[in-house]
Amino acid sequence: MLRLIATLAFLLPHLALAAGEPGKRYVMDLGTLLDAKALNGAAATRTFTVGPRENNIDILGYDEIVLEHYFDYTATAGTITTTCKVGRTVATAAFSPTTCTTATGTCTVNMGGVFVTASLSADTKWVVRMRIEGYAALSCVVAHGGSPGATDKITVTGYLLGH
Repeated sequence: MLRLIATLAFLLPHLALAAGEPGKRYVMDLGTLLDAKALNGAAATRTFTVGPRENNIDILGYDEIVLEHYFDYTATAGTITTTCKVGRTVATAAFSPTTCTTATGTCTVNMGGVFVTASLSADTKWVVRMRIEGYAALSCVVAHGGSPGATDKITVTGYLLGH
């Protein structure tokens, strides 16, 4: 019995730290979400979804999503827009995420989830970071602002960040 108490006294502080170290970030790699998709393809081919569970883990435990974009330019310059909607499920992810600006006690709702680049005329890599805390699922579509050719492609990889 004394050994059991001594063992528990030794292990409990270590288990508490492992369960949630202050300041430590947790990362879940989502892998490739879009793999060299032609930007002239149908919207469905340029759409990816995340949640409500990834790797058997509920994404509600994560604060942010980081999306790494790789634009393979070959024919047509243009802006690239990533538009993300949220919902309780992937099927219901049709709502714009919002932020709030408060002035004199009134919250002005700011629509979010839309990320637009400058006009790109070369292979380009960039990162989009979006708060997802409290959202169970999201659906994002990537679009080209011009008339892209079949060889103008987008690849998106991503990961989730949590505390």
